[in-house]
Amino acid sequence: MKHVHEFTLTKTVWGDLRIVRPIPRNNTIWGELIVLKDTIWGQFIPTIAFETLDRALRGDVLPFLREAGYYPKDILQKLKKHKTETLCQHVAAKSCLLVDLKKCYPCADLPSCYVPPELTFEQRQLANYVALSWRDDKFVVVVEENT
Repeated sequence: MKHVHEFTLTKTVWGDLRIVRPIPRNNTIWGELIVLKDTIWGQFIPTIAFETLDRALRGDVLPFLREAGYYPKDILQKLKKHKTETLCQHVAAKSCLLVDLKKCYPCADLPSCYVPPELTFEQRQLANYVALSWRDDKFVVVVEENT
């Protein structure tokens, strides 16, 4: 994605923490992820305080972990309950040659070809990016403006 910032906090007590955050655009802290805000995907993207991210960047990651709420792989587990809403569009349309019903929804083995159903083209692209970020153990967060 063009308008996101990906970075890694290294050597924390919890290991390396990989973080993805949208760059604020068009008067919203959600940036281009704003199209996911009112979807099932957006409800699992936490908003954290700027001060919390600042502390994490300086080595104090515990407040970040608290505000983030869930580890990325845990979010994928929570999405399992919404399997009918998140089953790959190609599987649902019976147009996939590589179909594997154990992997064709957000899970730890999510294939890169995954296409979320029932979303606009832009939403599908961004939801795919977010789901693959979670699969790759990246925290996807929105950061409140520094006031």
